[in-house]
Amino acid sequence: MTTPVACLSRRRARLWQRLARLIAGLALLAYVYLGPVRGAGFSAVVQWVVIPAAVGSGLALWMWPRVRRLFRGRSRG
Repeated sequence: MTTPVACLSRRRARLWQRLARLIAGLALLAYVYLGPVRGAGFSAVVQWVVIPAAVGSGLALWMWPRVRRLFRGRSRG
């Protein structure tokens, strides 16, 4: 039985992670440079969704080889 992580190719995983970071970066740029134009709802989304997503995708880029090894070891045993 294969896990979803094992089925995801490195190239496709990297593509999705880069896309998530690009979107998060654009949202952060809008958050910083739009100033008073942004509403309270936008601020809440950036603080509670965009920033954690950017941090999570950064950690995923950094730790991806270890995560793959972890899941490969579990599927064998």
